[in-house]
Amino acid sequence: MMKLAIPAPAKINLGLEIVRRRSDGYHDVVTVLQALEFGDTIHLAETNAESIDGQPSVAGLTHQSDLAFRAAYELRKLIAPHRGVNIHVEKRIPVAAGLGGGSSNAAAVLLGLEALWGANRASVHQVARSLGTDVSFFLDPQTTLGLGRGDDLRPLSAAPRRWVVLARPERSLSTPAVYAKSLPDHWSGGRNTLALVDAIQDGRIENSLLLNNLQAAAMSLVPEIEVILKSLLKTGARPALVSGSGPTCFGLYNEENTAQAAQHELAEHGWWTTKTRFRESAVSPEELR
Repeated sequence: MMKLAIPAPAKINLGLEIVRRRSDGYHDVVTVLQALEFGDTIHLAETNAESIDGQPSVAGLTHQSDLAFRAAYELRKLIAPHRGVNIHVEKRIPVAAGLGGGSSNAAAVLLGLEALWGANRASVHQVARSLGTDVSFFLDPQTTLGLGRGDDLRPLSAAPRRWVVLARPERSLSTPAVYAKSLPDHWSGGRNTLALVDAIQDGRIENSLLLNNLQAAAMSLVPEIEVILKSLLKTGARPALVSGSGPTCFGLYNEENTAQAAQHELAEHGWWTTKTRFRESAVSPEELR
């Protein structure tokens, strides 16, 4: 029986600007998504049983509330009603952290089952779209512009590589709660992020163009975020921002040794933290091992 281990990278938002609130309650955004080398690993194993087995990625979740398992169930409905698989999530990405962990897990399961079950790419993309806006990004996790609800994805040239330090407080944040707290006065319409796209296409990252319109709302809900951001800046991060709806913060660094020192310093405060860097490319067939 075939077994696979598939990387499920985390992501950060290099820019996230809100354009408007839509009539359906969602928001139009302009965002740049950047995959990281840090992430989870999804282990898949074919089975003779006609069932989807394994422990959910987070204690307390059921298969139907875990995106990784939902991805398998939905794909099986479309293309392989009598196939079975065992799923194990080697979890490193914190839960509800603004790093896309659940969506990345789902995409990794879909990529693995494309190989194990012979699923066609159209079915894989159909299931990804049904599971959430970030899942489609993680099928091809490279530097990407996201428009509309974030689901209009447009791949960009690879951003110049930077070292990244991630740090987060203990408290989690719900994305709907952060959006509900965000005020139109904090929305900047996308001009900075579109200028960032031009810079990336030109092989540059302009630090002054990186901003997150959800940052003020996240800080109002979890004030400790502001302390983390100040600590990142103090260690030399340029810039330091909240990723997505938070609460995870990130700082960008040009040199690995500076990032390593920063990570050690933030760990002394008791925050969860890790050092990583931008992922160079999408998940390749060679990584499905």
